[in-house]
Amino acid sequence: MHVSGVAAMFLASKYEDIYPLKMRDVYEKIGHKRLTQQKIKSMELELLKVIDYKVQAPTTLEFLKTYLKSVIGLDSNSK
Repeated sequence: MHVSGVAAMFLASKYEDIYPLKMRDVYEKIGHKRLTQQKIKSMELELLKVIDYKVQAPTTLEFLKTYLKSVIGLDSNSK
């Protein structure tokens, strides 16, 4: 089960982080060198198959809402 958690963190990092984790860091720091890099890659592929490769990307509208809220302090719900 440890491999599924490591692969999920690696996949989430690719989706969420500006600078995603590198395989070397995942292997050494998260997997503590107990899992092979191939095993992590295989589990990542398996996770993607399970979710049918449905990974949502942010839209331009979502980006704009985040930008306006953080930079200008404008709430998208205000009129």
